[in-house]
Amino acid sequence: MRRLLDISSQRIIKILELFALREQSLTFKEIAKSVKASVRTVHDDIAFIRERWGDRLVVDVSAKSGVSIKSCSIYTLETICKEIFIESQPLLLFQGIFFYPFKNAEFHKSNVFASQSTLARMILKFNGKRHDDTGVRIVKNKEGYYLHAPDEQQFRRLCAWFSLEIRGLERSMFEQWLKDNEIDLSGDYMSQVLRELNPHYDRLLSEHSRIYDAIFFLVSMLREMQGFHAQSFPPEFEEEISDSTLNLVRKKFPAATKNTLKAICAGLKMHHRDIRTCKEWNNIRIHFDEFLTNSLKIIDLLPDESWLEEGYTVLGRAYNLGVFFNMKASTLFNRVEYFASLFKSRNKDVYDYLYRQTELLSAKLGVNLTESFHNILFWLCVRHPDFSGVAIKKRLLVIGDFSERHTGFIADIIEETINGAKTRKVETIPYYLHSGQPLPEPDRYDLVASTVPNIASMLPDLKKTNIIVLNDYPSEENISEIKLAIRSNN
Repeated sequence: MRRLLDISSQRIIKILELFALREQSLTFKEIAKSVKASVRTVHDDIAFIRERWGDRLVVDVSAKSGVSIKSCSIYTLETICKEIFIESQPLLLFQGIFFYPFKNAEFHKSNVFASQSTLARMILKFNGKRHDDTGVRIVKNKEGYYLHAPDEQQFRRLCAWFSLEIRGLERSMFEQWLKDNEIDLSGDYMSQVLRELNPHYDRLLSEHSRIYDAIFFLVSMLREMQGFHAQSFPPEFEEEISDSTLNLVRKKFPAATKNTLKAICAGLKMHHRDIRTCKEWNNIRIHFDEFLTNSLKIIDLLPDESWLEEGYTVLGRAYNLGVFFNMKASTLFNRVEYFASLFKSRNKDVYDYLYRQTELLSAKLGVNLTESFHNILFWLCVRHPDFSGVAIKKRLLVIGDFSERHTGFIADIIEETINGAKTRKVETIPYYLHSGQPLPEPDRYDLVASTVPNIASMLPDLKKTNIIVLNDYPSEENISEIKLAIRSNN
């Protein structure tokens, strides 16, 4: 949805993001480079930000140090983004066509306060080719404009995420629609309906997930009532709808049918399918366990039963999204995305390590979980705050050729020499060349050191590795070279 904003609004959000995600000042030139604009344009943008939101943001401009914007928390950024959204004609057009399909141009011109030519340009931009194109288009027939989605379930999910992000806007059409239908997203009625339609409702870990389910149900119901029906589903997701469930839904939506609810029920089940009931679960569990163990390893913990069960739920949801909805949702106001960006800026090593573990897990499962990585990271941090402060130790593979004991001696000397009393910078992995054991997998180490200068010719897996050559008793030069490699590898 961010792409539908006008260029100046997108640029304002990017500037505010720069300061929400870092603490230091930036020069006008640095800001201009980041937002791909001229320095003069950035001067105008900063002046606009100061004039418009100076009551919430402390904007300091100095010829010497540049620009600093204080008090730009994620919460403040979110409220400002929502204000920008309220004033956005293209996003207002999207809402108008979504809630009132088949209305003519006159209706939408009045709704967005635009001329015929401006309306045409907005529709052309919406339908333009985008790098992560979902295929959703504004289409016109003799009755008026409507939103066409080649994959209705995908579209409903995207709309649900977007509606979740803009909750709280008094002027949004979604808020007004809820009021008109006397619906409270977290009220008893929605909880009753969702428990009927989604057997895993009570297993959801957060209120955020429950609200998402409620919005998905409402978005889907609205689309069904408008005549846009979801495609068929695999048989295991089709369920018979009971008369009591239908009567409950009809309290708010008298036109609902069992077929309507089948499609919505299937969508909810696909989101929250209990991965532990799948026939492939035993194989999936092995890889989930490995991921969770490797994640906890960096904070020196072993996974207990409650950790594993919660992890299965979080990873299972990511797995389901990877199987059925391999598409990144809108991130215009997604606070988890900003949380992850802040985490990355403060602890890139841990971020990169966990992302790499998610990539490896995806490869082993054959399902892309990286689109859900920030949600996984958020859960890991909230579950164990130690992730935010841990330092990743570099793993150094030490290959010796003289004897097994000598190889271990070299590894111990390096570890004791480099690691201080408080900072553990390196973990050494001894490997005796003639032990007959297979070489550790490449993804298990960051650096290689060996007493054999031409070791890469003997072990082809090391050909792309920068190898440090060691003396039988590591010299100061050897240790310095390892320290330099550790710093450059960060």
